[in-house]
Amino acid sequence: MEILNSDDLYFYSNSPDYSNKNTKTPGLSIENNIIFSDFYLEVQYFIYLDENYFYISDDIRLLRKISQTNLCINGIIQLAIFKANVYPFSIYEKIIPIPCASSLKVEKSNIILKKYDFISKFDDKEKSFFKIHSILYKYMEKAGKNPYIMYSGGIDSSICFNYINNPKTIVGSSIFTNEQLEDVENGIKRFPFYKKNYEYQKSSNFIETIINYKFFSPFIDLGVYDDLIHVKKSYEMKATSLINGLGPDELMGVAYCRDIGKLQDFDYFINKYSMLKPKLLYNLFEKERVKFVFEETMKNYTFDDIKDIIHFTIDYHQIPLQHGLTRSNGKYFPTVKRIFPFSNKEFHNVILNLPDNLIYNNGIEKYFLRLYAKKILPKNYWTKKKKPFDADYYKIIKDNREDIDAFLNTKMKEISQFKQTNNDISGIEPMDRLNLFMYINCLKDFK
Repeated sequence: MEILNSDDLYFYSNSPDYSNKNTKTPGLSIENNIIFSDFYLEVQYFIYLDENYFYISDDIRLLRKISQTNLCINGIIQLAIFKANVYPFSIYEKIIPIPCASSLKVEKSNIILKKYDFISKFDDKEKSFFKIHSILYKYMEKAGKNPYIMYSGGIDSSICFNYINNPKTIVGSSIFTNEQLEDVENGIKRFPFYKKNYEYQKSSNFIETIINYKFFSPFIDLGVYDDLIHVKKSYEMKATSLINGLGPDELMGVAYCRDIGKLQDFDYFINKYSMLKPKLLYNLFEKERVKFVFEETMKNYTFDDIKDIIHFTIDYHQIPLQHGLTRSNGKYFPTVKRIFPFSNKEFHNVILNLPDNLIYNNGIEKYFLRLYAKKILPKNYWTKKKKPFDADYYKIIKDNREDIDAFLNTKMKEISQFKQTNNDISGIEPMDRLNLFMYINCLKDFK
């Protein structure tokens, strides 16, 4: 079997059949039968064990070819809750995601996981400011002569924008509402000499795009549509790079800062954070099975402080979901050079060396980044509250309701892991309907 079919494929095995085909696995070190993972991984790795050997790759389809395994109901449920797969489940049986900051001891067909803690050095604020400046400067130097920046008018992309000193920069913004247009227009005033390239997206393209989409790895993110539009636009405009400010929300634990101590509560988490909400989730799967998957996933994490939340968010969101999204979109336009000044190991290390009160302070998320923005941007940037900057999903649903329902009514019957006794979708909420549409499309791509 020829397994290395891509120049950017990562693969390692201790099987003698593949001893001459091993490639690098950045972020992992392997000693005998113990696999060590860094605190931050640029890609999501998976491992498969047979009775004698183990196989590691970032390509889950490759491991399925080797293992010949089937879809795994636990992994399918996990995907419905967390939008991605994390240890100890994937959508395929016997294939397991490798988490960050871990050692995995392989014993025959078993894995013994040990998570380890990051020992913070607690750098002072000014030293951390300098490190952030150096990271941003380093990454923006790679932008080239004709960069394209995805700009929302928010704090993250405005900080990135501030480091671009090139009037040929193309500003790409997705405008779906008047409020979003106002945000971008107000934000761009600080950078008035840059070319505007606002994208007014039409919801009619969404359905066709997702139905025909090819996932590099399993993840559910409606933002894949918006990101793909800008990848395509930057390619058509022959941009030298595509800059995106994503990362600080995940690497600073924004989503869960307010819920320390509550995240391991099954009912609380499912009601507030699960991608598919309880009514739909329990229509598709038995509640006890859902609870089992949740508890097996969460038992590997503690949630005592902000750093614990960051570790969790990186494992389940930043690496498999956001990096999965950008890698999948990159397969469509592989020549587009992507730059993420905040989604990298260097920024991650700066954040983990901050005291908690510089990450989340009195209800203010991304506190340290706001302090940094205060040094380089006007007040209306660094005092800005976080707001969603997405497509008008309710308009997408309204415009495409019949097509979405027809698709779901047909394709849901093809997923044998769903309960087939109560799959009525007539009463579910609009966003649940759209998430389910994306979810089914992902599952059918990996069947």
